[in-house]
Amino acid sequence: MSAESLMSPDESPAQKSPRIGREYATHVANTLEGIGFTVIERNARHISGIEMDLLCSTPDGRMLAIECKGSDETARTPGMVRTDNYWKVLGYVNEIVTWRAYGDLAQDIRYVLVTSHLPAPNTPWGRGLNQQVLLGNLSIVCIPFPTKEPS
Repeated sequence: MSAESLMSPDESPAQKSPRIGREYATHVANTLEGIGFTVIERNARHISGIEMDLLCSTPDGRMLAIECKGSDETARTPGMVRTDNYWKVLGYVNEIVTWRAYGDLAQDIRYVLVTSHLPAPNTPWGRGLNQQVLLGNLSIVCIPFPTKEPS
């Protein structure tokens, strides 16, 4: 192995993932602001304890906790196809549902998943997400990862 290959290796998946996540959250924030939403805070924490990539308000004043799970075209398991993303979202949905039963409803918040890729509906992950949507615990929006303009 030459010293040159150690000096400038390609970006590893561990290095790339946080950068891609930030890019996607910025893209989602810009998209939502473009249709009249207000981004109140990034990387916020709700009183229930859940972390939010974006805390937003809708044009009619409803509060939204936005979870951004997007991947670019190079990801092997993109967006919500990743099982760790699925379990994080289900855990947060459960926390919001539990908090809603006992918390201050004046601080109620809608949990929204924004993803670039959904799992197939006939998979356990797809069925689990669809069940939470049907129960009214989750809303899902698909926004593709932004593509780079050709140079």
